[in-house]
Amino acid sequence: MVQTLVSQRSWLPGFAQHVAMLLLLGVTGLMELVYKLIPLPVVRGVQLSQDLSFAFTAVKYVRDEQNFVKGKSAGVRPWLGLDGLVLAPVCACFIVIVSGAGEEQKTEAEVDDALASESRLPLQLQPQEGEDDYGEL
Repeated sequence: MVQTLVSQRSWLPGFAQHVAMLLLLGVTGLMELVYKLIPLPVVRGVQLSQDLSFAFTAVKYVRDEQNFVKGKSAGVRPWLGLDGLVLAPVCACFIVIVSGAGEEQKTEAEVDDALASESRLPLQLQPQEGEDDYGEL
């Protein structure tokens, strides 16, 4: 029984080592050195490969019914039903349709004009037609 518990937690020492290393790099400021040594495309490539791995795992979980107690797939998921394969794309399309296309993007000139108008001091009010100097009619 003890060996079963130890074998189920075999990931714990490796996880603790990673946490300790990241904590050490962060506290001592050596993470800045790591940022300078590793080029950004390498970091982006590692992130992309991890994201693809997560995506393929997610597709596997959607495609097959999962028995999480045993940690195994329980067979092919049915097409129809409350957790069927047809419902997922229907819900995704519904969310896209209801969400809309979003707001229109402003051009750089429009953003500059808006910022410039916000930073101007208010102009002195000029009397309108039919008003005297005190704003009365």
